[in-house]
Order: sequence, then C-alpha cells, then structure tokens
Amino acid sequence: MITLIFGTRADAIKVGPIAAELTALQTPWRAFCTGQHRELLAGTPAETDLADATSLGLASDGDVLRWRAKAERVLLDALPMDDDPLVVVQGDTMSAMAGAQAAHVLHLPLAHVEAGIRSHRLTEPWPEEGFRVQIDQWADWCYAPTSTAFMNLMAEGIVPRRIRTTGNTGVSALARYSNAMPIEAGDYAVVTLHRREWLHGPNFHGVLAALEDAVADCPKMRFLWPMHPAVEAKAGRWVRQVPNNLVIMRPVPYRAATTLLAGSFGVLTDSGGLQEEAAVLGVPCAVLRNVLDRPESVEAGVARRFDVTPSGVEEAVHCLTTGLLPRRVAPVFGGADAAAQVARHLASLAEREYTSV
Repeated sequence: MITLIFGTRADAIKVGPIAAELTALQTPWRAFCTGQHRELLAGTPAETDLADATSLGLASDGDVLRWRAKAERVLLDALPMDDDPLVVVQGDTMSAMAGAQAAHVLHLPLAHVEAGIRSHRLTEPWPEEGFRVQIDQWADWCYAPTSTAFMNLMAEGIVPRRIRTTGNTGVSALARYSNAMPIEAGDYAVVTLHRREWLHGPNFHGVLAALEDAVADCPKMRFLWPMHPAVEAKAGRWVRQVPNNLVIMRPVPYRAATTLLAGSFGVLTDSGGLQEEAAVLGVPCAVLRNVLDRPESVEAGVARRFDVTPSGVEEAVHCLTTGLLPRRVAPVFGGADAAAQVARHLASLAEREYTSV
C-alpha cells in the first residue's frame, strides 16, 4: 500500500494534493503524520485530504538530530510489513528524513517528492541539504520539480530511469486549496523569515533592527509578518516595539496565507515554498538567503537573492518598495497537474505490485 509520511506545514501542503489524486484514481493509500508541527498544520490539507492520517504525536523539541532519531524508531514500528508499503516522503524536513531512513532500514521501496533541489552547500540550509541529498540516494523513484532539479540528480549519479520530472506539487496545492490568483498589488508587503541559519546565526538581531529601520522609512506602506513561533520566542520584546506599519501576526491558514500573498506588492522571505508561490502568483520576491536552492525564479527575473545581513535586508526592502522586480507570472515550477503526475506514477507502481502477487 502507498504510505505517505508528512509532519510539517510544507509537507502537508505538498502531499495533500497527491493524496487527493490517489483517491480519485481509487488507489489505496494511508498516511502517517509525525507531529513535527502542530499549530502550524491548522488550515492545511492535514485537516482535509490528510485528515485520516495516523498521528505519531512527536512534537519537535528543537533538537534536530535527536528528534529525527526518535521519529525513525517510531516509524520502524509503525510501518506494517505485511502489505509491502511503498513509502513516500516529501522535501527535506526531519519527517522526510526519518521516513526515508525507516524505509531504507526496512528495505522498503521509497519515493521522494520534490527531489533534486540543491544549494550545493551542506551547511546552508542545515541540515536540510544533507537530508535531501541522502534521501535521493536511497530513493527508488525521484520526482524532480524542475529540469534544474533533474540535472542535479543526474550529476549525483542517479540514473534517469529513477527520475520523473513532474513539476512542484505546491503548484497543485495552490490550485486545489486556494482561490488565490494574480491580481493588482495592494499597499502592503508580506514578510516571512524563519530559517535556522538566520534564527541561530550571528545576524538575527541585526536583521530585525535593519528591517525595523527600513520599514520605518516607508510609512505609507504596510509590512505584514505572520511570524513563526520560534522566531517570536527569540525576538522577545522586539515584537512590541516595531513601527506601526510593521504588523506582527500569528501564522494564518494556508488559504488565507496565499490570498494575502497574492495581493501584496512583494514578499521578503527565506521560504522556498513562498518563493515558488510568488512566482506562480506574479508577486515580486526578495529571497533572504546566502545561497539559493531554487534558482529558477531568480533566473526568470521575478525574484532576487539578498544576503542574510542588515545591509541585505535594507537592499531587499528597497528592491520591493521601488518596483525593481516586475510583477509577472513565471511558471518555472511546473503546472497544477504536478500532483496528478506523481499520483499516476505511484498508482502504476502499486498496480504492478498487486498484479505480480
């Protein structure tokens, strides 16, 4: 049986449409939710297409490697062996790595959704770059979202017969779970920063101070920040002293988040998922990352990378507020049929397995 494993908000968003397509194909599947995220799963496909997932109740405790090892042990016991499960993981999260390693130890077939994304620097993002490289080496089937990802896999010695270029299932999620579409820009930008290399790096407070100053210099524009709980906890009193036009919000459900993004004049983010959604919706995107792992939208001219430093933040805000990037849809991450392509291939694998019994 096809077994989907997810645990984070991003996992749920990108796995949900695959589950829906498998259901439409009448292909049996089940799902395990590790519990890595809890509150952040509110308003995602975890509550709809993935609502019947078995929860493992493993909330993240902040210790990446210890949590992953614990999740792997639980999954080793949870994965039933009597029906030869085909394990499917998504992306580069701790949940994906735990699921992939459990499948590897149990000698189960493994499929990796969103394979081949690379920064080509093991320390950024850490540990995600190492996770996704290892998962692809173990995977029997790699679903590459773009031709760039396909070429990354080929360069690492993964043979073409193990790779399918499908597009990114995040584009399918936009079509299925959101009514967001390209529209005229409003008077606000969206901010989302949460990556570990910034959160635990030397420029955390410097970036916040630079953002505060840059926003204060644009009093007629609003900047809306649905803030990750980990960032809010570390920022402390800073969130109570920001300029009035920097609005700190709680994380919002997926549908509302995409609508918010679509109407913004730009997004300042370190999220790969937001970078993808911005390209689909035609929203100018300032990527606050030291290295890129999704170069496609930058190469298309609708996004630009900035260093994770105070000067990088100032340059990024200037880029967005002065219209240096075009407001143009760039379909560089595939189409809405990405999840259907993945599901059809998974269904064909399951059918071959069943008919061979």
